[in-house]
Amino acid sequence: MPQELIFTTLPNQKIDAAGKQLLQLSVYVSVRLASSKDTTLNTFAEILNWPEKILSAKYQFRLQSGKIIDGELMKQKINAELFKNVFHKDIRVKGFLQEDLSIKRINSFPLTHINDFLVKNYLQVAIDNPKNKLTADVFIDDERLGAISQFRLNETEISRMDDVHRMRAPLKS
Repeated sequence: MPQELIFTTLPNQKIDAAGKQLLQLSVYVSVRLASSKDTTLNTFAEILNWPEKILSAKYQFRLQSGKIIDGELMKQKINAELFKNVFHKDIRVKGFLQEDLSIKRINSFPLTHINDFLVKNYLQVAIDNPKNKLTADVFIDDERLGAISQFRLNETEISRMDDVHRMRAPLKS
């Protein structure tokens, strides 16, 4: 049965060792088990022996530039006995199949564009008025923050929404 160990690497600190500057990393390890039916951890023998595999493995890190750097595991930080006591062969594993998201509609918005737009306009407001308190008009005018969307509120349409008699009228075909 498919099983994966997923390593998430996080910078921890810079250390000096033998006159060299080294980067110490923390690694968060999570396990992904794939099973079409309910079973136990005993089905995944590799996971039960995970500490031995980790302790005997060779580690390398690929930087964004493509350069590969050898890593050294701090073996004293891994408590194999604790792992074996916590993760035993009788732990139940529920069957899981990846949900098909290709048929779901996901509504999104351009987060980066909105963030850049807000930062640019807030900075400009701060430069223009470093000591003055601002009115709300600054944040809703069409030249600054009101221009973030292609949609505009139509005030006449909004006022018609308040007309209770119109809303209760029968629909026309």
